[in-house]
Amino acid sequence: MKADLHVHSIYSNHPSDWFLQRLGAGESYSKPKYIYKTAMARGMDMVTITDHNNIDGIMELRKKYPETTFTGVESTAYFPEDGCKVHILIYGFEEKHFEKIENKRKNIYELRDYLAKKKFPHAVAHPVYAVNGRLSVAHFEKLILLFNVFEGINGEKNLRTNKAVMEILSGLTKEKIHELKDKHGIEPVGKHPWQKKFIAGSDDSAGLFIGKTYTEAYSLSADQFLSRLRKGECDVAGRSNDFASLAFSVYKVAWDYTEKKNKKFGSKFIGNVNDLIFDTGSLSLMNKIKLKGYNVTVRDDDVISRKIIELVKKLEEVKDADPEIRIKIAFDSFSNLTDELVKNIGIYLRDNLKDMDVVNSFMKAVTVLPALFLTTPFITAMNYLFRDRELIRKLKNKLLPESKKVRTKVLWFTDTIDDLNGVSATLKEYSNFAYEEGLNVKIAACITENENRDNLPPNIFELNSVFDFHMPYYESYTLKVPSLLESLRAIYDYDPDEIYISTPGFVGLVGLLAAKLLKIPSINIFHTDFEKQLAKIADDDLLNIMMKSYIRWFYDKSDIIASPALEYKYILEEYGFDNRKIKRFRRWVNESVFYPGGDEEKTKVREYFNLNGKPLLLFTGRISKDKNLNVVFDSVHELNKSGKKLNLMIAGDGPYLKELKLKYSGSDEFVFTGKIDRGKLGDVYRAADLFVFPSETDTFGMSVLEAQACGIPCLVSGVGGPREIIINNNTGLVVESNSKEEWKEKISSLLFNESDDEYSNMKIKSVENVRHRYSLEKALKKLIVDFDEVS
Repeated sequence: MKADLHVHSIYSNHPSDWFLQRLGAGESYSKPKYIYKTAMARGMDMVTITDHNNIDGIMELRKKYPETTFTGVESTAYFPEDGCKVHILIYGFEEKHFEKIENKRKNIYELRDYLAKKKFPHAVAHPVYAVNGRLSVAHFEKLILLFNVFEGINGEKNLRTNKAVMEILSGLTKEKIHELKDKHGIEPVGKHPWQKKFIAGSDDSAGLFIGKTYTEAYSLSADQFLSRLRKGECDVAGRSNDFASLAFSVYKVAWDYTEKKNKKFGSKFIGNVNDLIFDTGSLSLMNKIKLKGYNVTVRDDDVISRKIIELVKKLEEVKDADPEIRIKIAFDSFSNLTDELVKNIGIYLRDNLKDMDVVNSFMKAVTVLPALFLTTPFITAMNYLFRDRELIRKLKNKLLPESKKVRTKVLWFTDTIDDLNGVSATLKEYSNFAYEEGLNVKIAACITENENRDNLPPNIFELNSVFDFHMPYYESYTLKVPSLLESLRAIYDYDPDEIYISTPGFVGLVGLLAAKLLKIPSINIFHTDFEKQLAKIADDDLLNIMMKSYIRWFYDKSDIIASPALEYKYILEEYGFDNRKIKRFRRWVNESVFYPGGDEEKTKVREYFNLNGKPLLLFTGRISKDKNLNVVFDSVHELNKSGKKLNLMIAGDGPYLKELKLKYSGSDEFVFTGKIDRGKLGDVYRAADLFVFPSETDTFGMSVLEAQACGIPCLVSGVGGPREIIINNNTGLVVESNSKEEWKEKISSLLFNESDDEYSNMKIKSVENVRHRYSLEKALKKLIVDFDEVS
């Protein structure tokens, strides 16, 4: 026999959802008769109703269907020591016992003793749900001692929570029970209190999922079924919730409330949409005629109306389908509508940022934002479903043996994955290595049609992009806007344990939002100092102020800020971030690509680029004004004029490349290669004699690390992270950033010194430095470390 052991009716008056509370709605508007007929139609053999501290609904059914119903209630019990609330499901009592239950529930210990004495079947409902926010590990330990039956599958909770409850309770041992008994001074109930039993129920309030989660026991009558329940001789089955279903459940209750109160919640047309989503009815002939007429009169640019019409048509096609199918169709439509609205915002931003009209761009975007409140129910539903995650984590650590723990699953968000920058290179290489090592790491990114998927690592977690555009001053960089609800659904299904974020763009924002909703740690990598970078590029005070405010807000919301350089630890502290959450992000180099080469290899590359035998300086990376390249160009030009002949090769692409080419056209001392395939970049390094990196805005400088791995000494700016990668006077030299004279002096001291011992030693020590301090093995072992940990 099957029964859904947790269902609410119109007699439940106290909703837990904040939206319903603010609306003034009850918890449910399902009538007892509807519950009975729906449950029986869905294969239930017995029916009960478990309203909060109320039995009017079930007593109404008992009078009509005494053979196929039994009493039930969800009783709010209190720990008298601190007022912590817990819900207890109780069955099989007579009406005369209810008053006694009501009196006893003020003290959970007295209630438990009364239920045990009377032998009423009972169970702890949704055991890790903090009803009034006070439930702790200690409370849960007391529940373990007080009760032997728990709700293992609650249809309103998500699959992760239900699995965790059953895993924790099934992992108890005799020794653990004795330990908890001594700790709390509570005598455990039953002969084998470490062997917990489970029941299941839908916890339905909206009338959508009645009978979809249930308990099954071998029995031939209601009395036998209740006896099996009391002993825990039953099986559990059925659905758990997801955030979309929960959002529509709350919306359904709100709709029922407004219909009941005759309040204006929307147009009659919206009412037809709701009927199709939540009921199995069809549109009337008159409404179908109205729909066709409406379709003709709606403007093509009226996105909302068009999407609603499409939704009605789709729902009409599946009007007799299961509620979950109809909800999925409705969710997809809401998601598409949200994407259209986001796209409109993106168009406003793109069109106005072209002319750098920051204020107008912001004001136009704001006008569209109210429509995005469509996403609010889904976001709050996801937040609700994971509100108990921290308690579950503590319970697992406290109660489960070590063997039960699994490897952390990481989802790593980035707005750039196939661009010419250190972030892309780092993520692609780490992703490939993680895949080969079998680590639970996926890289979340939007991939446009123009990007070469063959270059991407195999463990990409692709997010659908609804809009992309080029940022001012970052023309080579494509900013992508992911589908919000579709992304949240994919992230929800993947269910990561930690979220890493490498960029503060729209993809990074989705990652940050997901971390907050899933209640998991967010580790934000400070790869790029956008404040300094933009200040170097743009002479726009308002834009710089907005960038500063946004960047500081974005990183402040993360649990950990990881910087690759010690200098940026101090800078981040000066920015006002809590130094306790500033950690070091380990970097590494791919030694299968970046390794020392021989003279034959060097000659081959130089011949390819038509270079003569002069010493060769090299810069690789994004060609941008913030890289401070002019000081090196001027230094090389003046050295050549003085008779110290050399070449400077610039390998890469970027917004400043065109201007540099124009400025130095016709000069054979400068070579511009354009973008170099990463697999061939090592050959370019090995062809050089000296690597130069004058940037003042880089937090690390991946190309400095790669150059050293190829045995190329480096000259780096005295400002920023790169100076920490080299060992000054050992693997390279630190140069005063904007001193042309010092750049000329340092270049000359290494390349035009009569004794080349210093230079030769630097080449050897550069390789040793990388292998000792930046090995992949260390990074794979522990990626985020404290700054005082030894490299």
